[in-house]
Amino acid sequence: MEKEFKILIADDEEVVTNFLTRVLRKNDYQFTIAKNGEEAVKKIEEDNFNLVFLDIWMPELNGVEVFKFIKKTKPLLPVVMMSSSNQGDIPPPQRGLREEEVNWFHKSET
Repeated sequence: MEKEFKILIADDEEVVTNFLTRVLRKNDYQFTIAKNGEEAVKKIEEDNFNLVFLDIWMPELNGVEVFKFIKKTKPLLPVVMMSSSNQGDIPPPQRGLREEEVNWFHKSET
């Protein structure tokens, strides 16, 4: 039975989306995949998600831009930002984000 908990995976790396979809499918979660920032914004506008896994470095719009869009339009939507790059380790304030708004997951931990 699928849970009524919708998750958006916004990442352009197939290995990451495959890993997350296997875990979510095994636990009967509903999920949608966006392969770039523009697609993520469109899906967020069209649907009501309960959680977003958001890559920082994506084509079209980067994850920081998508994160700012989410906080402006759906401020209560939880977001887990992910990166496999050392550039993703730039402290949130240097990206214009408040430290308390950001949950981090480094992809090398998968």
